[in-house]
Amino acid sequence: MKKSILLVIMFVLTTSILAIGKTTISGRVVDEKSFPVSGVSVSIAGASVTTDKNGNFAVKDAETPFAATIYDASTNTTVYYDKISITNPNFILFGRQFGKNANTAYVNILVDSIPNSSRGIIKFISQNTSYCKEEEITSGESRKQIAVKWPEGERSINGMIIYLEKNGAAYTRFASRSVILYNDFFPQDIRITGFFSTANFNTSPLTVYLPAKEYASKGFTIWGDFLGYNRNSDMRIISEGFANVSADTYVPTILPISFTLKVRAECFNGKGDGFVNYTYTYPGSVVNLTYETPPEIASPSNDFKSVTSKTIFSYTEGSGAGTFVVNFRCLYPESNVYVVTNSRELYMPGGPQAGIPKNANFVWNVSKYIPYFTVDDLVKPKQFNNEYSYQAISYSKTYTFKTMW
Repeated sequence: MKKSILLVIMFVLTTSILAIGKTTISGRVVDEKSFPVSGVSVSIAGASVTTDKNGNFAVKDAETPFAATIYDASTNTTVYYDKISITNPNFILFGRQFGKNANTAYVNILVDSIPNSSRGIIKFISQNTSYCKEEEITSGESRKQIAVKWPEGERSINGMIIYLEKNGAAYTRFASRSVILYNDFFPQDIRITGFFSTANFNTSPLTVYLPAKEYASKGFTIWGDFLGYNRNSDMRIISEGFANVSADTYVPTILPISFTLKVRAECFNGKGDGFVNYTYTYPGSVVNLTYETPPEIASPSNDFKSVTSKTIFSYTEGSGAGTFVVNFRCLYPESNVYVVTNSRELYMPGGPQAGIPKNANFVWNVSKYIPYFTVDDLVKPKQFNNEYSYQAISYSKTYTFKTMW
């Protein structure tokens, strides 16, 4: 009897010791617009689960730090995450068409009268995850259709149709209307009325200085980013391709909805190397858009013909602190592999044992996400709908190689 009791005690103690340090990873998989991704595989510590309709997953008995693999069979896309310590990550499924399998509502926006030489910008915004591309309507038009997308797990979405009118450099009228949209084949008609006139908001200058370095293409875009709304709810009000160093433009001073200005710089060379960055500012200011040095590929050399499982892929750090996203794309059979890491060298993941084809042609490049100091920073759930800190992505040139197993 005593022997049996001793065995039970030893079993309980052994089980408890093995359980120490183990935890449940409860996270979410989203695309690059923060839409949840359902039906994809998440593998952690040898266990694989599938995300539900809201992109959620849970893996039990994992230890931290851990590595995670996200696999989307519908697009043959794999994303490897290295050295995760947090237990509630939002994994990004890079390369996925945003809003795939999402709900869509088509809305006809009706405007009674637009003055000559004026144009209106129309968009749907929401505090919930959604996406709507801005549409322009000009004098002589009375109807414009917009398409609104939101996650498939929700039957409807609450939000607001906003209308901003511009005449030359002046912003003259603003209107908004609260709506509930449903996933319906038949477009809904919404009439815009109740305009705020120029007496309610003025126009302020904004001076933008771009990096002086020469690029094949260079420009900037200005958004009105509405406070408290989803990050996809910003409204593009100015977009300029620009070869000069500086530009003077005009923005609304105030709107009936609280907003800040988001200025995006885009500077690229002909081989894909360059950067985009986001700076937040206010009407009447001067903005110096930051120059970023992208990573440079160190090895293997471009058009390398004999990549094996022992080939090391390496690249320089580039400017700023950040996390690297390395993309290997096979041209045929078509597939995408991403590696999210803080390391500046790695082996090609998978190799022949994972079905990477022999004598296959690949292209690859490196993106650097600034200022995400660790992989944890990149996948940490956002505390607020929008975060108004400097962000940038710099891109290396794209190189090619061929596998030889």
